[in-house]
Amino acid sequence: MVGLYVRPRALFAEAIVAALVEGTVVEFPAAAWDVLMPMRGRPDPVRIQVKCSGERAPQSPEKRRPPYWGRLEPPKSAKDPHFGVLDPGFNCDVFVFARHEGSDIERGWHFYVLPQPTVTRAARRSATFDLSLLEQLDAVRCSPGDLKKEISRLVRAG
Repeated sequence: MVGLYVRPRALFAEAIVAALVEGTVVEFPAAAWDVLMPMRGRPDPVRIQVKCSGERAPQSPEKRRPPYWGRLEPPKSAKDPHFGVLDPGFNCDVFVFARHEGSDIERGWHFYVLPQPTVTRAARRSATFDLSLLEQLDAVRCSPGDLKKEISRLVRAG
């Protein structure tokens, strides 16, 4: 079992999302998005920003933490995966808020999906992204098997 430390779990979440959407993880760790998902009928891949929340932590595995992704602030500067300079703000198409529950890193995952403009508007209000806010924003909760379908639906509706 992989330790449930924040950074390894977040990287694992990106890899899970990439695998579930048949996409690829962006190698440049400071890129403005984490995963690229090819989509039929779309010339460019969908750019996905993954945020991770974990129920358990190694320092106190008996304690359960509520779903919480913190404050998201639109970046003042950004780069694409090839180090190209981008406009300030979120430069992804979709946010996936990954939630891990339990102590087995390979199980217990579900996801909430929101389009980037919705997240940008909420972030401008200095919103703290927790489950309550995601529900207010009409985020769609997805099981792993439904993630790709839901991202595709949001992008098409976009």
